Amino acid sequence: MLLVNNNLCHDKFSLPPLLGLEATAIYLPLQTHNKLLFVAAYLPPAVAIAPTDLDVIFSLHDTIVLTDDLNCKHVSWNNASVNKNVSTLLSYCLNKAIAINYPDQPTHFPYKSYPSVLDIALSQRCTTSKPQSVPALSSDHNPLVFKVLLHPDFLEPRILYDYKHANWPIFRYSLDTALDPDPSIQSTTDLDHAIDTFTQSVQQAAIHAIPVHTVKHNHLMFPPNLRYLLKLKNYYRHRYQQSHLPLFHYLFQLFTQIFSTYLTRLRNSKWSSFLSSLHTRTSQFWKVAQYFTKSPSSILPLIHLGMQIYHTPHKAEILAQQFERSHNLTSNMGTPHHTTTITRFVDRFFCNTTPHTSPLQLTNIYEVKRKILSLKLRSAPGKDGITPLMLRHLSRKTLIHPPFSF
Repeated sequence: MLLVNNNLCHDKFSLPPLLGLEATAIYLPLQTHNKLLFVAAYLPPAVAIAPTDLDVIFSLHDTIVLTDDLNCKHVSWNNASVNKNVSTLLSYCLNKAIAINYPDQPTHFPYKSYPSVLDIALSQRCTTSKPQSVPALSSDHNPLVFKVLLHPDFLEPRILYDYKHANWPIFRYSLDTALDPDPSIQSTTDLDHAIDTFTQSVQQAAIHAIPVHTVKHNHLMFPPNLRYLLKLKNYYRHRYQQSHLPLFHYLFQLFTQIFSTYLTRLRNSKWSSFLSSLHTRTSQFWKVAQYFTKSPSSILPLIHLGMQIYHTPHKAEILAQQFERSHNLTSNMGTPHHTTTITRFVDRFFCNTTPHTSPLQLTNIYEVKRKILSLKLRSAPGKDGITPLMLRHLSRKTLIHPPFSF
């Protein structure tokens, strides 16, 4: 599994079949119009590393970063011992001019042996910073943190507009003022420039006329004692999964119960402080009271043959049987005269030829309006951030702009 930040432009990449490595990869577009192939790989301890797997990965692209647990130990990257896989990896990297980046601190802390460095980063035609082993997780593996000294493309964060309080007259006025009603378009370059101008004008009009919707995150922040209990709980759970000793299972259940108790107390104290902050003169008090006093919605039962049916699948079966009895195919299509009349009408409808029009005919404002109205309002916008609701509130003057005429 490979987790990628939503702000990073990336594309999925399917790796060819590998012999021993378990890997997944993505493409990261760079600002230099190149791409970086980022591969996260894992080699099981009992599996020998195959040079053919490395050939397959490092021949896919020029700029590659391969990182994760490769289970290769060597004294060069601060290990106390050497295993069999490291000789194959070292010879391959030396022959192919692939850099090996490793941290100074251990990344693996086993229970029965010394700490070791199992997580490294292999880079081809790509410069990275010195990796660091960060104790950010409760497992026996520390994540590896390093910087790729390139310039990836970042996606601009999506703006959440509050359309309920939008001022659409100002939106249309700002857009009509910014756009040139009769621009000169003589080539495809002029058309691209007109499209860019239209996109920027819509974005600026939206900023001026539509307020931004503020999202309030109600995350419950754990105090230090709860974070320490959570770390202990996860630690003993992992120890029990490794050894299956009853002592670790008992400690895991004990810390789980203690953590749940303290978490419940924390939530109750937060809720009590929230209730004590309410006042009868504020609308928030009445919203909370209305939420807890409203009657729960219930679906009425279906009455069938004097019996009340509550179970949803049973209701669906009864309704299906009723529809089958009520709707039957018409076996008698009528008299021959009636059939001939219907056939003649259908043939006349489909044989009616429409006048031939040129395939390069310009669009009109009515066709553009129908196309905009057919868009779903809940459709996600593209990279420009223009939503279907913005397009629906365009003025007539904007709809005759050249980007809509081709």
